[in-house]
Amino acid sequence: MTPLSTLRSINPATNSLLAEVDVMTEWEIEHSLTAVHRSYAGWKQVPLDERCERVSALAALLRRYAEETSLMMCNEMGKPIVQARAEIEKCAAACAFYAREASSMLEPEDLLANSHGADPADFRSVRMEYEALGVVLAIMPWNFPYWQAIRAVVPAILAGNTVLLKPAPEVPLSAEMLQRLFDAAGLGNGIVCTLRATNEQTQQCIADKRVAAVTFTGSTRGGKEVAAQAGRFLKKTVLELGGSDAVCVCDDADISLAASIAMRSRLVNSGQSCIAAKRCVVMREVADQFEQAVSREVLRAVTGDPKDEATTVGPLARRDLCDTLHEQVQQSISQGARVLVDGGPTGAGCFFAPMVVSDIKPGMPMYEEEVFGPALAIIIVDSEEEMIRVANDTRYGLGATVVSTNEQRAHRIAGALQAGVVFINDMVRSDVRFPFGGCKESGWGRELGAHGIREFTNIKIVAAA
Repeated sequence: MTPLSTLRSINPATNSLLAEVDVMTEWEIEHSLTAVHRSYAGWKQVPLDERCERVSALAALLRRYAEETSLMMCNEMGKPIVQARAEIEKCAAACAFYAREASSMLEPEDLLANSHGADPADFRSVRMEYEALGVVLAIMPWNFPYWQAIRAVVPAILAGNTVLLKPAPEVPLSAEMLQRLFDAAGLGNGIVCTLRATNEQTQQCIADKRVAAVTFTGSTRGGKEVAAQAGRFLKKTVLELGGSDAVCVCDDADISLAASIAMRSRLVNSGQSCIAAKRCVVMREVADQFEQAVSREVLRAVTGDPKDEATTVGPLARRDLCDTLHEQVQQSISQGARVLVDGGPTGAGCFFAPMVVSDIKPGMPMYEEEVFGPALAIIIVDSEEEMIRVANDTRYGLGATVVSTNEQRAHRIAGALQAGVVFINDMVRSDVRFPFGGCKESGWGRELGAHGIREFTNIKIVAAA
């Protein structure tokens, strides 16, 4: 038996305890597993139009309770209030999008109609169908407590699956609030069940034969553990893991635009995003201009109370995240990196004032590791070829940005970058309309778009001779 323990919700702006929530007992975990497993048989038979209606209701509820959910994020993980509201609206828009588009995305396809002149005489019909898998275990992070859950859960349930939702231990109150919204939209009662589980209990759920698939968003280390456990039992997985995204600044770039992109991307969610711009790879011809421009941009950032609408950088979610980031930066400086904008841990809470550090070289933590927080690394290169090599010189492959006024050149560089998402002259972000995910140690599989709703289906061919 797993011993009883509690999940502590702590306000990172003040380090004050908000609540202690009990971890589920083994009996409660079993009850939830049984509920979603039993509900699956009936839920997959519910007409898709009705499933879509319930997801539309969820969109309306997210908008109705936007202020309450946003404030909860502010209090529980320090997200600035303006960004918290944007996250909730993005969740509502994603629900509305899938409710509108799911039927076309899951529509069976006549493959003979698209055979392009091949002889169909051996078959009367060949259909490709998308069939639900069963129970999906969704293990979600703390940095986007609503968006990450919505983008995993909603496509899965629309495809006919049921979901065990395991949120991060840092955000139990946000998870409770989201479950209440699922319940109110008619998506409770075993369609979506939230788990307050330990890592050991979560591993037991992965191993349980009633769980058909696992989706995980979080650290690469955690993703490897989930992949190993799921692979042992041959469970389908989608993994969205860490990133060390590069902003490639060409010598023909609009420097003002490049600096704005780098600053906004680096500081979104106080730097705590897998797709934040963590490394600026800048050609030497424009390096001085870029350093000055991005420093000015970062100095305009307002660090403070996340409930203040003027705040653009709130606290990091935990004290250990501040300590790790500070150590990464200081080690890089001790190895020769140059500070352009000084910052670091500040205040009584988990605040970290934004920093810009240049002359980053291989071997430094800010070159080699994912830097999770508001510290921007600048790497100066001497050619386009070196820029591509450095951008790819990471174990991660989530996103990247290319800034250039030459569209043909930008597309050429984008084609050479090892990433799941490349934006030209804009910051990387997820969009419900398009598939999102990475390569290398940033994971595999895709969320969002048509690919996201089909990930947790059995793609079945039905051929009639």
